[in-house]
Amino acid sequence: LTTVYFPHSGYQEKDLDAFTDELSTFLSNILSQRNTTHIIGADTNSSIGTNTSLQQSQDKLASRFDIDPATTLLGPFGNPHRSKTGENLLNIMREFQLRATGTFFDNNNKYNTWLAPPHPVTGKRRAYQLDQIFIPKHQLRYTTNVKRRFDGVTSDHAALFIEFHLPKTANFKIKKGIEAKTDNDNAD
Repeated sequence: LTTVYFPHSGYQEKDLDAFTDELSTFLSNILSQRNTTHIIGADTNSSIGTNTSLQQSQDKLASRFDIDPATTLLGPFGNPHRSKTGENLLNIMREFQLRATGTFFDNNNKYNTWLAPPHPVTGKRRAYQLDQIFIPKHQLRYTTNVKRRFDGVTSDHAALFIEFHLPKTANFKIKKGIEAKTDNDNAD
């Protein structure tokens, strides 16, 4: 289980690039471990949208061969808004084949995890889906639901709850070692 806090858009470009490089190195190390389960909870401070919002932008491309592989990294549910920093996050997801689990489950349009402060003129608050739980591609099948929750410590973000069932491990039979006889074993 890993938690990651992404820098917000107020950081300088060089700091965002340094964070991305450090995160890529970290993910390379943990995701290369075999026979382990990886769940990554993140306050991404960015919006990645859904596969539907990605497909709508893909429709503008000239060729069917230009289809973005990120459309398989996101499900059809969630807030469709995608931010500039969300593009950087999608690049990380593409590199490591991570799935945004909350976008694969229909939770009655309750996906937003953060409310922006009121707009100075209109007073309206916009809702965003900034928090995500990421799972490697082959482990998504063990996830049965991801939804927001409002219990726990006081925060300006809603918590995410994941229902995840650990895979059953294969039962391996251990072969008993065969004892080798030496010439000394036959000496009487």
